[in-house]
Amino acid sequence: MFGGKKKEEQKKEEANKKKEEEEKKKDESKPKYEFKAGDYSIQIHILEAKELIPREGMATDLFSNKAGSANPMVEVEILEEKKKTKIMSGTLSPIFNDQLFFQFKDLDLDLLNGANIVFSVYDCNSLARNQLMGSSTLDLAYVYTELENHDIYRQWIGLINTEDDCDGEVQGYLRISVQVLGPGEEPIVHDPSKDAGGGVIVPPRIKMNPHKVTINVHEGRDLIGMDWGGKSDPYAIVEFGKADGRTRTIDKTVNPRWNQSIELAAMMPSMIKTVKVQIWDDDMLRADDLIGTIKLKFKDFKNKVSPPRWYHIYGPPADGDGPVADLMLKFPKKANTFRGRVLISGKSEDVKEVENAVKEFTEELVAPEEQEYVLRVEVMEALELPSIGDCCIHVTIGGATVLSPVRELEGARAIFYDALDDLTVSFPKDLSQIPDVIIYLADGKKADDRVCFLRFPVADIFNPTGELVKPQLYKFEEEDCKNALTDDDIPGYLFARIQLVPKDKLPNLTKELRVSKSFKQTEYQLRVHLFQARELPPADETGASDPFVVARCAGQKVRSKILKATL
Repeated sequence: MFGGKKKEEQKKEEANKKKEEEEKKKDESKPKYEFKAGDYSIQIHILEAKELIPREGMATDLFSNKAGSANPMVEVEILEEKKKTKIMSGTLSPIFNDQLFFQFKDLDLDLLNGANIVFSVYDCNSLARNQLMGSSTLDLAYVYTELENHDIYRQWIGLINTEDDCDGEVQGYLRISVQVLGPGEEPIVHDPSKDAGGGVIVPPRIKMNPHKVTINVHEGRDLIGMDWGGKSDPYAIVEFGKADGRTRTIDKTVNPRWNQSIELAAMMPSMIKTVKVQIWDDDMLRADDLIGTIKLKFKDFKNKVSPPRWYHIYGPPADGDGPVADLMLKFPKKANTFRGRVLISGKSEDVKEVENAVKEFTEELVAPEEQEYVLRVEVMEALELPSIGDCCIHVTIGGATVLSPVRELEGARAIFYDALDDLTVSFPKDLSQIPDVIIYLADGKKADDRVCFLRFPVADIFNPTGELVKPQLYKFEEEDCKNALTDDDIPGYLFARIQLVPKDKLPNLTKELRVSKSFKQTEYQLRVHLFQARELPPADETGASDPFVVARCAGQKVRSKILKATL
């Protein structure tokens, strides 16, 4: 027993020694700069402030919104020279995006070494003096001599109130960029897609506390198959700021069970707002494939326990690649494919010391309570369709799919009036934990035949009573990964009744009763009168265009005459 404890202590000492050596090497590799007497330019970019705390008596003048708000303004002072941003009215999270420039001529070394950059956030009151909300001070010598490129880029700094006794607590955060340019130096241009993340520079008066963030990755269901045979080798990577951890890989499955806890080290206060969970497919002979990304709100489990909850993954089709697929992985709300769901819980707490670790989850797992639902769909018509040949409607929810019959197009219209087979599925009672419904327009019954889609949350179609509702008109979007439509095509519309009903509330109706052709058909004539157009964009090398107009309706298309060389 004591031998095992001794080994653990030895391992810990070796790890600490290795960490110290790495930090020493990193420090030695940093470039060293020295001040030179001469002209200096200091560029300050005030981006935004967040979580400002209103002081008593704030926002009471004639121009303020209400008590508990403020009219923030930032003042920056360097070597007794002050510059101010604009005033933002009635907010505690202002976006300034103001740039302030300081020019100093013939500065001597003593003045430079003792200089500070002081940021002060005030609540501006037209009837009384401005009240200090919080301030922060940076050492000018530190920015110039210790930091690469002499700059701070898009960094959060903590604010304290030096006028009141606030027990050293953070009074809000200010996001800034600072660049100090000495004699003969040129400004650095940063990649705008990169920033400092959620780290915070805080004044010495504010105490930074070690904090442990624990994310429990329990299991995945219906993950998309990225390998031959429709399987994947999934694992999860969890990131909080610069700390990260990885679960084990589960081979050849789309329903993995990890049940592992990822413990991540952090320091509070922090401006990190999200925990990123990425699900990957482990590949031996090539780069791993990203299945999808889940972003958790840190506030949901900051200093508390968040129970297990299902999170959904969306992205491009399994065979999708290129810039469009990358955008769908980056912005899953715009994606057209369900890629699975993951059961995750978490907690965070202040601790005396913490290190990143991966452990087995040993507590009893209490998954969200589930019930059976029925997705019931009656497809009436598809309208204003692109030129795709035949027409088939694919209805999906999670990993379940039901298909309509294949119909031939009549012009740009496909007539169905079909009640599809009911889809019985089991999901949590909490509707927000149920995957979105995704419906595809296809020219056949295979997934490769899909050319357009529409997607909506189940809350839009949930019917708790099961009573028959009216059909709705839904608008398709083009499936951009396939890019099967021409510039002249319209993605089309779907006229259908779509309901998610608790199974015990489902009415017992035959397919014949569920579908009605009693909608009144009326003939119309559409007339289009074209008068003029102005300020059209040039399309020819001459700087002009040869414009004409196309009008479409119900599968018919008419075109106006062409007017030459005009805008």
